[in-house]
This record gives sequence, structure tokens and C-alpha cells, in this order.
Amino acid sequence: MKIDEHIKNLEKYCEDDIDFRSQTAEEEKSDFDIFCDNHIADIKAIIQELKNTQSDLYESNKRIADLLLILGDRDRMINKMAEQLAGITIWDIKKDEPLILMSEEEVIKYYEKESKNAKD
Repeated sequence: MKIDEHIKNLEKYCEDDIDFRSQTAEEEKSDFDIFCDNHIADIKAIIQELKNTQSDLYESNKRIADLLLILGDRDRMINKMAEQLAGITIWDIKKDEPLILMSEEEVIKYYEKESKNAKD
């Protein structure tokens, strides 16, 4: 059973209980009625917290999906750039000499290394 179904069942139980007790509530609330009211309040609070958590998780999952799409786009862009750069001569400014990276893999590895060194 999904959490939404459980929540609906608990909400219905709370409403049914409130309806039942309000029909017989000519007298003052008993300790049992107060006990039930407290539990119903707790259940409703838990239901609300579950709904909030469910909403937060939904938003987090949407954000993760968006980030995965961005990463996929970035990887496709890097691969396309590596394809274009493979085989051409670039200038290695650190060594002050020309550098030819012959394959896409060499281009990617070179720039990964360079970007890692730039962070240090």
C-alpha cells in the first residue's frame, strides 16, 4: 500500500472518529475522549509532516533530474569539443612548446589534468 493510501485511511479514520463522538457528545468529554482527541491530533500532525516530507522529496528529485540533464549536456559538449580538438596543434603555455593531442581521449585527459592542477 502506498503512503498516500495510508494517509487517506488515517484521515478517514480521524474524521469517522470525530463524527462518531460528536453524535454522542451531549455529556462532558470523558478521559477516553480526551485521549482520543490527543491521538487524533498526533496522527494529523504526522500526516502533515509526511505530506511536507513527500513534497520536499518530490522537489529534490526534480532538482536531481535537472542536474543530471545538465551533466549529460556538459559531457556531450566536452566530447564534441574533444572530437574537434583531436589532432590539431595547441600551445602548451607551461612548457612553452607545441602540443598535439591525437585522440579525443588524450584531449579529455589533458584538460582534466589541467583543470585539476588549476584548482590546487
